[in-house]
Amino acid sequence: MALIIAIWLIAVGVLVGITLIKGFEQALPFATFACILVPGASSIPIPGLFVLTTQRLLLVVLFALYLIFGKRGEDSSKLTPLLLLMAAQTLWSLVSTANSIDPVMSIKKLLSVVAEYYLLYYIYIKSVTSVRTIYRVLGAVVGALTVCSVFGAVGTYTGWQVMGLFPAHTSRIAEILGVVGNNDRAASTFPHAILFGAALAIAIIIALHLVAVTESTGRKVYLWACMLLMFVNIYKSLSRGPWLGLILGFV
Repeated sequence: MALIIAIWLIAVGVLVGITLIKGFEQALPFATFACILVPGASSIPIPGLFVLTTQRLLLVVLFALYLIFGKRGEDSSKLTPLLLLMAAQTLWSLVSTANSIDPVMSIKKLLSVVAEYYLLYYIYIKSVTSVRTIYRVLGAVVGALTVCSVFGAVGTYTGWQVMGLFPAHTSRIAEILGVVGNNDRAASTFPHAILFGAALAIAIIIALHLVAVTESTGRKVYLWACMLLMFVNIYKSLSRGPWLGLILGFV
């Protein structure tokens, strides 16, 4: 519990501090980094309501900062990109919820998707005003998954798992996909090795793009080092899915 509260205080403090000093838009890369890096096990359940994860806490703080400090772009009155797809997905979820064997759980999941993913997307799409911010956010994605890859490599080669620092937590996806707690598979801070591998497949493609556009030799070396570490973790995920995703990404 103490570790979780400390993580919350640091994450929220840094997010608010960057916003006050540099502006709200400059805080988006850190928000990205923290949301990816911190595991879902960094959470405190609120009985009868929901589980307050670090990601949900950061989203609430981010939305509050957006309302107070966020700058509206010139095209803020236009429709949000992907709005029709999000609306279609929500309507289809309502149909599946109506036919669910557990309607309450399905409604909670639907509200979670709308509140977490779509709200976060809305904040970013309405706040980014420069290409530089986009590349900084992409860099934060690569940086966060590189740190996760360090944890993953250490875990598979030494047996020490970073998740051992957090309260025991078994996710439903881990129960469905395989045995929980298999140290031979790199999962890092993710619920399962397959999910970690899928995230790495995306991050490697992003890193390749950043290598192609950067002019700094030092940054190129850093990005290639990140990718090599990610490849090690995809290999140690012992799953064909991430490899297939990576191949499709290359194509």
